[in-house]
This record gives sequence, structure tokens and C-alpha cells, in this order.
Amino acid sequence: MPGGGTARYNAAGRPTEIRRNGLTVHEVPGGVRRTVIERPGGRTVVAYGHGGYVQNGFVSRSGQNYVQRSYYVNGRAYARVYRPYEYRGVMVHVYAPPRYYAPGFYTYAYNPWRTPVIYGGWGWQATPWFGIYGGFFTPYPVYTSPALWLTDYMIAASFQTAYQMRLEAGLSNGNNFSQPMSAELKQQIANEVELGLQRQEREAQGMNGNQASGLPILDNRPHTLQVYNSVNAMSQGRECTLSESDIIEFNGAAPADGVNANVFVRYSRQQDCPINSIASVPVDQLQEMSNHMVETMEQGLADFQRNQGRNGLPPLPPAMTATTQAEFSREMPPVESDVQTELSRASAEGAAALGEAGVQLVGSDNGGRNTAEPPTLTLGQTQQQVMSMLGEPQRRALVGSKVILFYKDMKITLENGLVTDIQ
Repeated sequence: MPGGGTARYNAAGRPTEIRRNGLTVHEVPGGVRRTVIERPGGRTVVAYGHGGYVQNGFVSRSGQNYVQRSYYVNGRAYARVYRPYEYRGVMVHVYAPPRYYAPGFYTYAYNPWRTPVIYGGWGWQATPWFGIYGGFFTPYPVYTSPALWLTDYMIAASFQTAYQMRLEAGLSNGNNFSQPMSAELKQQIANEVELGLQRQEREAQGMNGNQASGLPILDNRPHTLQVYNSVNAMSQGRECTLSESDIIEFNGAAPADGVNANVFVRYSRQQDCPINSIASVPVDQLQEMSNHMVETMEQGLADFQRNQGRNGLPPLPPAMTATTQAEFSREMPPVESDVQTELSRASAEGAAALGEAGVQLVGSDNGGRNTAEPPTLTLGQTQQQVMSMLGEPQRRALVGSKVILFYKDMKITLENGLVTDIQ
């Protein structure tokens, strides 16, 4: 390919992965493109859809290494901190909470209430995302414990994120859920919430949450994880994609060899990795899924405290509202001011790399000469295919269910994620 590096292609000859000079691009069929660029000075930029993050390292006063990610998601920037951990030659990042609640609060959160609670503060029925995902996800009618309230909070947050990411990427959000989430599957997610609460409680008791003692996901305990960002996997001898809102099970055991773990696909909206199939997923991606669930759970705990005594939630004892800051909190760098610009630049570089790779023949016996026809813009193509050929548009507009991309001398209209008009 131009500029060196390697490229992988699908059966139709479209590039699906590019690696060269610190740049990696994954073009996920029916999902959100992911571009990773290693910048000078250890700075990493990860762009997907209209979001992503910029990652930099820092050191706390105790000498512990951390990385901070400045995220830009749904039009806002915020920061999260992670502990780097090397696992079989791969750098994995484990979420590090910036604060801990009083240990008794975690115990309260995963134990049942004396009286079931009817909560009236969600207001989801009137939102666009619930119109799509409500057929799959039904909130509990009553809550017998804070952990079940957190379960609904976490599931809803993941679906809201999935909806927004697909909307901003110009992809279809059509309702293609074949059946509602089973009570058994929802209980497994609730069990995952309780595991997270118990882990946070142990760390709060010993304040040892900042000591890297291994990967939390490899604890030999069963985990039920929600996919929040498209992941490339292998299933039944072929490459497939786990998309936003898919649900998998993992037994928590370290892979026998390598860094790819087998998971059981419990739900797959796109059915690219079929339901009830076994898929192979990199351990670092499993940890990222677990990180995201813990991050969302922490946000839920904060909202739970803010809403105590309101909308049906019982008030908390005063001793349970105290928090303790993590040891790195004073050294946290500020959120980067140019995250959106960095992500737009990275997305454009990824699109350009895919566009260059799209005119290459792979596996040919012509001595490496380029004999492939340049890709042609046609009706029915996805936004990713358009941008792989034309790069980032000068501007875009949302008109109802339509996305309009404006280029220098061209206007392209997409509806439900597919090109319907070219002018």
C-alpha cells in the first residue's frame, strides 16, 4: 500500500484494517470506524465516530504511573484515569476511580432494601433512544435493591451511548431486536454490577485501588459484559464484529495461550458474531468493556446519591455520603482543550489511509503492481465507504432522519446510514 505498512481486505476487496507508521484503522462493517494514532511524546489519539479520546501519561506523588484520557463524546469533553498494566506484551489499561465512597455505602448498595422501591425519575419513554432499544430493554417495575437500580442505569446508559454514536456516524438506528432481554440475562448483568460494587468496597476499605495487582477481568469469575464500542473478533473460523450494545459472557480465566479469550455471545444485534456462538476477543478489549461498565456504575452511584430521598428513593444515612479522593487526584492534568480538533484530524488521517488502500490489490500475482480500479461512489454505500474515498466532509447537516455531507463540489445525502442522493 502507499506509504508502506499493511492492509487487510474483505471479500469484496474493501480495506478493513490499515497499519502503518503508528497509525491503525479498523473499518467495522455496519459499525463505527476506529482510528488509533501514536503521536510523538507518548501521546495516543483514538477516534471513533464523532468521539474518542487523547491519552497522555503522568506520575503521581507516590511514583505510580497513570494515563489520563481526555474524552470527547456527545459534544462534551471530560477526563478519566487508568493504571497501565502489561499483560503478555500488551499494554492493558485498568480504570482508576478518582474517589471512593464510604465502605458502608457499597455494602448498602448491593444489599436489598426492606421495602421495594418504585422509582419515578427515569423519564426514558419520551426519548428517541428508548423508541429503538425499549423493545429489548424493559426497566424493572420495582427495585428491591440499589444494585438493581444501578443495573437499569447502566444498561440504559450503554444504549444511549450506542444510539448517539450511530446517529453521529450516520448509521442506521433501526429497530432490529429479535426478542426482549431475558430475565436471566438481565440478572447476569445485575450480578456484574454487584461484583463491581464489591471490588470498589474492598479498594475503599484498604485504599489500595491504585496498586496494580493484575487485571480485574482475569479473576476466574464469570462476567457478563456489554459492548460499548465495536470490536473485531473471530467466530467459527471467520472475522466478525461485536457492535455497540451486544452482550457477551466471559469466564474470567486467563487464555491458555496468547492474549485472545473465548467469550459466549449472548446477544448480537447485528448478528455478525451470531448469538450463542463462541468468539475470540482480545483481553485488552474485555478489560475496556469492564472499565466502561465500572465507569458508568460510578456515574450511577453519584446520581444515586444526588437523587436520594427523591422520586421514590429512600434517603441515605449521612455517614454514607462521605467520599475520599484517590491519591493521584491532585496530579491529574486538566482536560485537554483541543480534543475535538485532534479527533477530527485523526479521523481524516484514517479516512485518507483507507482511501489509499482502497485502490490496492492484495494477494495478486502481478508483482505488486496496482491494477485495481479506483473505488466508485454509488447509491446504497455507507458513510464509512464515502469517507474512505473522499475523506472528511467540509461540513455536515442533520435534517430529520437524513445526514447531508458537503464536499467542495459535491453534496451527498444519506438516510438510515446509506447514500440516497449524490449531487
